[in-house]
Amino acid sequence: MIAYNFVIDADMPKLEYLTIMDYLVLISYVYATIPNFLSIIAFRSIGKRKKLTNNIEEYSKKYGLLSYLFLVIFIILFNSSLSPEHTNSMLSWIVPG
Repeated sequence: MIAYNFVIDADMPKLEYLTIMDYLVLISYVYATIPNFLSIIAFRSIGKRKKLTNNIEEYSKKYGLLSYLFLVIFIILFNSSLSPEHTNSMLSWIVPG
C-alpha cells in the first residue's frame, strides 16, 4: 500500500478534499493494520485464554472480509449520492446505447 502511494502520488492532482479513492485507501490502511493488532492479542493470550484466542480468530474470519466489503460499498454509494450528476456520467456505460 505504501508503494501504491509512491507510484500514484506524482500522477494524482492535489485536492483540498478527499475523493472516493482516498476514502477507500484510508479504509484499506485501517483493515491492513487490524490483523497486526489481532495477532498481538492472540499471541499474548494463546497460553492463558485459549477461548478468547479462538473467538478472536473466529470473528475475524467470519466478519473481517464482510465488513470491509460493506464499508467499501457504503463509501461508494454514499459519495455517489452526494454528487448524482457525476455518478450519472460515470455509470452511463451500463445503459445500452
